[in-house]
Amino acid sequence: MATITVKGIPDKLYKQLKIAAEANHRSVNSEIISRIEQSLRSHRVEAGHILERVRRLHDSFGDKTLDSKQFEQARRIGRP
Repeated sequence: MATITVKGIPDKLYKQLKIAAEANHRSVNSEIISRIEQSLRSHRVEAGHILERVRRLHDSFGDKTLDSKQFEQARRIGRP
C-alpha cells in the first residue's frame, strides 16, 4: 500500500476533516481516503437516461410555451 504526505493543509480544512472523521467514526486518514475514493468514482449517466428525463419534462409543459420576453423575465428572477 502506498503512503503519501500532504503538506500545507490549512488549519480550517484540517479541523473540518477532523470533525467529519469523528462524525463518521473514522481516523482523519481514513476520512481522507474515503473522500478521495468517493470523488474518483464514476458518476456517468447514460445519454439515453438524460434524454428520457428531458422528454418527460418537455411533455409536462403540455401546450404551454414562453415567448422570448417571458423567458428573459423568468431567467432574471432572483438575479441582481
